[in-house]
This record gives sequence, C-alpha cells and structure tokens, in this order.
Amino acid sequence: MTAGEETYILQVNDEALAVSEAQIQEDLNAVPALSFKIPQNNPGYDHLKKLESEVVAMDMDSQNEVFRGRCLNDDSDFYNTKTVTCEGCLAYLLDVQYPPYVHTGSVAVFLGDLLDYYNSRVTDKQKIELGNVTVVDPNDYIRRESEDYDSIYNIIQNKLIQSLDGWIQIRRVNGKNYLDYLADYYESDQVIRFGENLLDLNQHIKGESIKTVIIPRGAENEETGERLSIASVNNGLDYIKDDDLVAAYGWIEAVVDWDDVTDPSNLLKKAQDYLKDCRNMEITIELSAVDARLLGLDVRRLQPGMLVQVISEPHHLNEKFLCSSKTTNLLDPSQDKVVLGTTMEGFTQSIKRDQMASDEKIESVNKTLSQEIQQSRDEFKEAIENASGLYETKVTQPDGSVITYYHDKKNLEDSQILMVFNTAGFGISSDGGQNWYGMQVDGDFIANILTATGVKAEWVRTGTMLADRIKGGTLELGGVNNGNGVIRVIDASGNVLVTIDNTGVYTTAKDNTKKVEIYDGKIVLTDGLGEKAGEIRTTNNGDTNGVDIEAGNSMISVFDTWVRVMGSMLALYAVGGTIDIIANTITIGGSTTKTGRAEFSDGSYLEFKNGFLVGGQTADGGSI
Repeated sequence: MTAGEETYILQVNDEALAVSEAQIQEDLNAVPALSFKIPQNNPGYDHLKKLESEVVAMDMDSQNEVFRGRCLNDDSDFYNTKTVTCEGCLAYLLDVQYPPYVHTGSVAVFLGDLLDYYNSRVTDKQKIELGNVTVVDPNDYIRRESEDYDSIYNIIQNKLIQSLDGWIQIRRVNGKNYLDYLADYYESDQVIRFGENLLDLNQHIKGESIKTVIIPRGAENEETGERLSIASVNNGLDYIKDDDLVAAYGWIEAVVDWDDVTDPSNLLKKAQDYLKDCRNMEITIELSAVDARLLGLDVRRLQPGMLVQVISEPHHLNEKFLCSSKTTNLLDPSQDKVVLGTTMEGFTQSIKRDQMASDEKIESVNKTLSQEIQQSRDEFKEAIENASGLYETKVTQPDGSVITYYHDKKNLEDSQILMVFNTAGFGISSDGGQNWYGMQVDGDFIANILTATGVKAEWVRTGTMLADRIKGGTLELGGVNNGNGVIRVIDASGNVLVTIDNTGVYTTAKDNTKKVEIYDGKIVLTDGLGEKAGEIRTTNNGDTNGVDIEAGNSMISVFDTWVRVMGSMLALYAVGGTIDIIANTITIGGSTTKTGRAEFSDGSYLEFKNGFLVGGQTADGGSI
C-alpha cells in the first residue's frame, strides 16, 4: 500500500470486510483507544503497520469520524488472527520531549508555544494546531517551569489541566487536527429520567473520598513562605463548609491547594466550585443503550465532556452530570455504554497519581537545593570579583624549597587573611593563622561551610548535622577513627529527650534525670524522683546464662533450667527439668528427668518422682 492509499477493513454487510470485538473506549482528558480482531483473509490484514498506519472509524448514519489514530500493537493467535490496538491522535503529543523551560503568560500563549515547538519537529500527519482555548488563569497570567525534559502531553496534563481544570479534545477540520482546551462543557439536549429511559442507577460512595469542609490554599508568598488564604474575603475564616454534607456525614476536612492562584477572591470561588462538586462526586450512573435507545435516548449522541440532565425523584436527583466515559461497540450498538458522574479510580490510576505527586515533591526538593547551590555560587562569584588584591611573600627553606604566602596586608605578620602553599597542601585563614581551612595532599578537605550536591556521611566527623539533609547511607558513632559521636533527640523547647552515644542509649525525664538507660547488657529504669526503680540485666551462674530482673527489694533470676524468686517466701528449683506454673498448678520434672525437688524458705522441701511425692523434710528436720 502506497502512502496516502486507503484500504477498508470493516464495512457493514460485507463478509469479506469483517472484524470482531471492535470497540472504542473514550475517557475525559485521556487518549481514546480502538481495538478489534482481524482475520488473516481480511484485505487490510497486511496493511496494518505499527505507528505507521492511520486508522479511521466513521459513523455510517452521520458520516462523522468517531475515531482517528494510529496502529499501536498487533498480536497474533494460533490462527493468525490479529488483535489490534490503536491510539487516538492525542497520543501524538507523547512523541516530542519539550526542553527545560520557564514560561510566563496566558494559558493560550503557553499552549500555543508548546504546539509550535511540537509541530516544528513532527511530520505533517502528526501535526496538531492550536484550536479554541477558553480556560484562563484567574489572573490571566501563569508561570510554568521545569528543569527536565517532558512530553508535550504530560506538560498539558500536569501543568494545565491538573491546576486549572478544563478538558481537552482533538477536533478535525479540513484535514487538520486542532487541539481545544475548554473551560465549559457542552450541554446535551437529552434528559435522563429514572423510570422512563433510565432503568438502573448505581451509587458508589467511598468513605475516604467524602469531604464536607474545604481549607483552600493558594500560591506561596516568596518572602514569608506562607500560602494564600481566603480569610480576608471570608469573614476571617480560612475554610468553607457545606451544611448539608456536614449534617449527613459530619465534619470532615480536606486541604486543597491551588498553587497558581494569587487572589483571595479567586481562591474562594475555586473552593466553592470544588465543594459543590463534592455533592455529586460519589454518584456514578452507568447507562447502556439497551436501557434507553427504545425509550427516546440516543446514547451515541452522548460524548465525554458533555453535561446531561438527570432527574430521579426516588434518589432526590435533579442535577447535570458530566459524561466522563464512553464505550462504543462498532458491531453491536445495543452494547454501547456511557458513564455519567465520577468514574471510580482504578489501582493503576491511583498509583500513577501518587507517583506523579511524589515526582513533583522530589522535583521541588531538587529545585530548592539547586537554587541554594546557585545562590552560593553567585555570592562567591560576587565576592571574588569585588575583593581587593593580595600581597605575595615567598620564604626560601634551607633545602632550597619555597613556601608561598598570599596575604591582605603589606607585611605578612600584620595580615589577617592568609593563604599558604607548601608540601602539605594549601591552607586559608581569616584570623591571622589562628584557624586554618583547606586541603591536604592526601585529599582531606577542611571547610567552615560546604556547599555541594551531596556529602558522603563518612566525611562528617564532628559538629551538628540536620536530619533533613541525611538522605541515605549509614550513620556510625564511635569506632577507632571516629571519636565519640553523639545523637540527640531534642523537643521544641530544646530539652534533650534521647541520647545515643558509644556507651549506650538514654532517655531523659523533664528534670534531666535519666529514665531508661541501656548499656553493658542491662536496662536500668528510674522513677519520677530520680531513684533507681528497677534493672534488667544479663548474668551468669556458673556455666548457665540467664537474666536478672530486679525491682525494689525483689529479684527474679531466669536461667536455662531454673527460676529463682528472691525477696519472697518461695524459691523453686527444677534441676535438669522444667517448672510449669499453669492455673496454680506446679509441675516439676521434664520429659527426660523424672525427679524433682521443691524447696521452701523455712528449710523444708518436697521430693517428687514420676509425678508422685516420694519424700521430703519438714522445717524442724523431720522426714515426710
């Protein structure tokens, strides 16, 4: 097939041009998809080329295009029947990576610049012109920036739709594709009525998605770091609420950010619209043609991005619902389906959304760090360019070698700023040589302030490090070469709560007494008066290892084969056996040892064999 040649692969009532399972899936603000199965005897079988063939589906009644896109994948089964997947023209915007940018201006200008760059790189078949743009920034002025490459499609989704809402569509006019970015939705002239042309209504409510109170926040103030609030235009309150939703579900708050809104009135309007949408976001109407077409409703006239009036007295509904999804069955119109309202978010979409949020946070952190580094570089550059000159002094050593000094005063001994170069390396001092910074020939670098993209943890030997700068690796205390490092956990008032050093772990009470100490194989507990309340420690009794638990004047020793309770009236032993205390029953002896002995604090004891009492001694020495 030559370029521009057309081949039919499906035509109604023509068995030679037959496919199966042909359907179009359309979702709001997403790339539409067409899928079908084509047998080997279809004339178009060999003409379908990945990323090359353009596939068009037409509505035979209206002669309108219902899909245009390119062949993406084709998989063949045992009978060589291909399962073909096509993606709509909107996917073409994934083909071009836009370079790092900083853009200010209106929405239309930003979108136009994106498409101009895109069209300058693609073939004529892929080109998409700017269409109608009715979405505007509240101030009709936006700032968008990125330090990384990203596809045109992702930029439109993440930098425009995500923050400004609206919806996009591809419109074909006179052989050209146009991208529209619209704020308002088309209104359908069809009305859906429960009991007439609507036979079923599914209502999905996800508890975690219900919000009744919204705390809106706008752009961040560059000087104070605080976000814009609606308090100044909302009677001093930084939130708005829906009384009906509060009555139904209770007070459930959500913080919603609009990073690009800088006017409180615009922020309030966005919050009100958002809260209004919360009323209907839990209702989803799944409508099929078999329900409605014979009852005066034409499902094929409904399109994603269209508002449809829904009236249902039993459900107290009289609202306009957005058509968010549509499935068109090209072979059986009775199987067409549309979704009105909010589509339930699937697992994949949820992961993608969370990943996008995570990537944006990482991008923000990297951007802040890069700005800090650049600021340090700029300050250093300015200081270097504006500083005065230095004097040079060379000191010849007895062996003929030279030590070179640079200094700020004419005489070396009068100078405060010193730079020295010798066989040890180079050093810098700003206090006449009292303290030196610099680099030794072995690579060790000593600095007062270090600005870098990353610092290895093994380089840090002393001082205080903030935890928000530790991103990975291992933090070690002590050791042969590391000295005695300390980790402290401090509350907002500066009180030390936990201390970790090379001797142990210590928690501290409000009066600075140690509450719990863990060191040398023991745990020491302290009461509220600073007195020792108890101790748990490992111990050794001959060849037997155990644990001593001391509390006040009592102590419990637990070893491999026996338990001793001191400070009480009873001491129990089971030499070579076990002691089980269950429901006030004492069992002495084990599976291998059939004898046992129970001793009491007054000197008396009992002897057991095979579970029976065989003897013993009373406190006065008598036999039992």
